[in-house]
Amino acid sequence: MSSVGISRTGREIRSDKVASKRRKLRAALVDQGAQLFADRGIAKVSVEDVLRQVGTSRASFYDIFASKGELIAAAILPVFAAARPALQRLADGDPAESVDGIINMYLALWSAHSEALLLINEVDQSVFPFIEDEHRQFMRDLRRVLIRAEQAGVLRNDSAELTHAVIARTGVALLRIYKDHPDVEQLYRDSMNSLLRKP
Repeated sequence: MSSVGISRTGREIRSDKVASKRRKLRAALVDQGAQLFADRGIAKVSVEDVLRQVGTSRASFYDIFASKGELIAAAILPVFAAARPALQRLADGDPAESVDGIINMYLALWSAHSEALLLINEVDQSVFPFIEDEHRQFMRDLRRVLIRAEQAGVLRNDSAELTHAVIARTGVALLRIYKDHPDVEQLYRDSMNSLLRKP
C-alpha cells in the first residue's frame, strides 16, 4: 500500500480513512480552538482546554500541531489568504473606491472568519513566527491600496500611514464592539467611513 500522507512527526499515513479522520480532527481542533481563544483569550486557554472541547488526546494533537502557537496560526492564516486577493483587486482598481473596498473586505472576513479575526490583535511571540510572512504581505498590500487612495485625495487625514494606523487599531475593534448588534454591518460601515473617508 502506498503512502497517502505524512504526519507532522514523520509517521507515514497509508490509509485514506486515517487521512480523512486526521483532516477532520485538524479542522475540529482549529475551529474549536479558535472559538475558545476568541471567547476567553489566547492566554486563558490551554491545549488541554482545546483537547477537552474536541474530545481527543494530547498524542493526537501533537501529531498534527507542534504547539498551541501553531494551532492559533492555523486559525489565523485563512484570514490573510482571504484578504490578499481582495487587496490586490483594490490596488488595481479605482482608488476612489478604496475605502468602501477595505470596509467590504473586513466585513467579508468577519462573516467568514470572525473568531480568527478577533485573535489577530492578541498574537504574541509564540504565534507571530508562524504568521509573520503572511502578516507582512498583508500590511504591504494594504499600504499599497492606501497610498493610491492618498494620491487620489480620498482619505480623511490625507495620509496612508495615519489611515493604516487607524485601521490597525479600529478595524477589528469596531467589529468586536458591534458584533451582537442587529445592524452590525451598517454601524460598522458608518463608523469606518467617518474615520477613513474625506467628507
